[in-house]
Amino acid sequence: MNLEKAQRLYDNERQKLGITDSFADPIDPTHSAKSDAEKPHPSYVPPAIIRSVMRVREYGHAKYGQQADHWNQVEPKRYHDAMLRHVLACWSDPYSVDPESGLLHLEHIATNVAFLLQSLEDGKDAR
Repeated sequence: MNLEKAQRLYDNERQKLGITDSFADPIDPTHSAKSDAEKPHPSYVPPAIIRSVMRVREYGHAKYGQQADHWNQVEPKRYHDAMLRHVLACWSDPYSVDPESGLLHLEHIATNVAFLLQSLEDGKDAR
């Protein structure tokens, strides 16, 4: 799936939910101090997921000493398997820690999901 198609799907879902991004005056909806309707909103993303993926990526970089984009040379099935191993490991305890990295299993799950999502956005087969 390319970025434009993903953006259209995202926009359609937001429209169905009635989500708008303008800062319109509730008394006068034609007046808007600033309209961000067509702009992405990074502030909607919880910073914890960004920090979590960053920690796992830094661990992986230190462990394997590879380039930052090396992850996209790994077949997606390996990320599916790793994601599910971490899901099973933290199934009954979301605070459980991966014994090898010392990071939360949830952080590893988030990183594997990020890799798979990026593969989809890049138009690659993520199976």
